[in-house]
Amino acid sequence: MAYTLFELQDGREFFYDSNDNTIYNGKGETLNFSFDKSDEWYEQQSKEWGTDQKTDKPVSLRILLGHACNYNCSYCMQKDIGDPSERPRSLWTETFIEKLKKNLSFEKLSRVELWGGEPFLYWKDMVAIMEFFDHPDRYFFISTNGSAFVEKHYEFFKKLKSRVMINVSHDAKKQELTRGVDVFKNPKKVDVMKRIFALPNVSFAFGCVVSSENHDLFEINEYFKDFVDREGIVGAKLNFIPARNYDFHGKDENSAKYILRGETLKKFNDHMYEFLKVATEDMAHEKTLPCSLMYSDYGVVQYSKFLKNQAPIVSTSKCGADSNRVLSVDLQGNIRLCPHSDNHFKAGSIDDLKDIRIHGLDLERKNKHCMSCHVKRLCKSSCPIKFPDEVFYSNCALEKVWWGNIQLASMRLLFGQDVSMISTNLSSMTSL
Repeated sequence: MAYTLFELQDGREFFYDSNDNTIYNGKGETLNFSFDKSDEWYEQQSKEWGTDQKTDKPVSLRILLGHACNYNCSYCMQKDIGDPSERPRSLWTETFIEKLKKNLSFEKLSRVELWGGEPFLYWKDMVAIMEFFDHPDRYFFISTNGSAFVEKHYEFFKKLKSRVMINVSHDAKKQELTRGVDVFKNPKKVDVMKRIFALPNVSFAFGCVVSSENHDLFEINEYFKDFVDREGIVGAKLNFIPARNYDFHGKDENSAKYILRGETLKKFNDHMYEFLKVATEDMAHEKTLPCSLMYSDYGVVQYSKFLKNQAPIVSTSKCGADSNRVLSVDLQGNIRLCPHSDNHFKAGSIDDLKDIRIHGLDLERKNKHCMSCHVKRLCKSSCPIKFPDEVFYSNCALEKVWWGNIQLASMRLLFGQDVSMISTNLSSMTSL
């Protein structure tokens, strides 16, 4: 067992066991919380994670349309893979849909993700795929830079029975430095965007990467809040996405250059703590937009519920790459580790789904390096791609700050007072 000792503002201590996600008081007694679901439910769910196999009854389907993009985002792990020119309808699309019909059952499918590159460069393929999957019990997720939005997109989304979740990637004041053209400066694009966002079946968020070039959370929040207030946009959410290292050699190339580290990371630790304190106190959203740090599946509010319910660990990665119910495919019908990886991570054809084993996953890290970490319930060992040690360790330092602050804020919400970590990686519940 590996315990972490925390102290409340009133001087009381409690222990947290990251292995079974349990909280104990200073005497080593389990706090009187109860599961929100049965033991059998958790046991069944846990069987579907930590595997390199895939089921033919997916819950989530991730479709890589291609890596083409009209932007050149500094930290993007796909930036050097694709051709940025706009694409005609793929010759593979009809065959792809037939392969899906032949090899998969859609009875449990609830989420279909469409990925690029920039997915709207593949609009004709998107239309065919979305029309095929359109169903009132499903929703589509699309991450886009928003630069391609035109009237036809509004007209198409308006006719769908499915719900659509759109993430517009934008880096606030640093947009032109880190990503490219600022779509918010184009009144025609903003007008179409507003009309799409106002559709009853559409929800949306702005996705901002937190990097060495852009890490003032208060400034980022203020930028997007001013934008939606100025444009009269209702229902906006804000996704904060930490820039991670995806460079296999660990050098200051592409994404490695943009990850928070060193003294900057230390200062960001205090900054993030203050931001989450304000966001937690501002549940009415007068100062802060509803953001992923607070309201996502791994945000402060949801994690505090996990803690209150003493929920056992089920999912073992945030992205689902090691879940048998999450399937990533490209238009050629290749099974991939994830839609962001290149051709080295193809595992075979969907026609041979039962025999496929996803390669490139690092499933050992959780049982070695991460075993005693106090934030492993939230971090889930970072990106599950098998990176060299120096790349993983640079991500690890960032993840401990990122998820450590979410953990403290969750505990503050749960106990109603400030919480501080005293010591971690303890072998027993003995107060220091």
